[in-house]
Amino acid sequence: MEDDDECPPLAVELSPEKPYSPPPLGPSAASPVGVTVITGYLGAGKSTLVNYILSAQHGKRIAVILNEFGEEIGVERAMINEGQGGALVEEWVELANGCVCCTVKHSLVQALEQLVQRKERMDHILLETTGLADPAPLVSILWLDDQLESSIKLDSIITVIDAKNFRLQIDEHNKSSSFPEAFHQIAFADVVILNKIDLVEGSLEDLERQIHEVNALVTVVQSVRCQVDLNKIFDQQAYGAKVNT
Repeated sequence: MEDDDECPPLAVELSPEKPYSPPPLGPSAASPVGVTVITGYLGAGKSTLVNYILSAQHGKRIAVILNEFGEEIGVERAMINEGQGGALVEEWVELANGCVCCTVKHSLVQALEQLVQRKERMDHILLETTGLADPAPLVSILWLDDQLESSIKLDSIITVIDAKNFRLQIDEHNKSSSFPEAFHQIAFADVVILNKIDLVEGSLEDLERQIHEVNALVTVVQSVRCQVDLNKIFDQQAYGAKVNT
């Protein structure tokens, strides 16, 4: 079956009005919930990765937010919260394992606020982006200082790459010195999942070398249908110091 990264059939329709200020944690509140941003171009395997995580036996309550970025809905607009008087349609799909999912077309921030205010606390949030070539604006918003005591925190950025198409991009880059679009996402990634390696003939060393030339610190994980070690996904704490216990 082809990996088409199909979108869930739900949407939270929102309109922007004011900047987002994350709700603070009280002195006795639990630690912030980690947010993993999943980027990658259509067909790379983002939805396959999300489905794999949701079906895996990890014992975590996961919230999945699919944020649709289009030309008419930029990152700046998506990062704006709607006002007190705005209409809100909240539709969360609750799965049997305690996980929840929704699709957001306008205000990602509103969805995050709804999520942290839910009675059932989530253990982790997966934010799957579509139509977003450059994750930089999104990262700049989610990367909050620990002193802000936000109820959420950016844990890591995962970029999913179609190994076969990436090799074609590299070949084109070598011929014309064009800048492969995937490089933008690799540059901001903490983990790159080199997916669909079963469709690539020969060694993958050249692909990994090219990835590390763009981002020397990134962790590269090879996969078929995004079946990866979930220790590479959860609790990376790439944007904050790990606490030794």
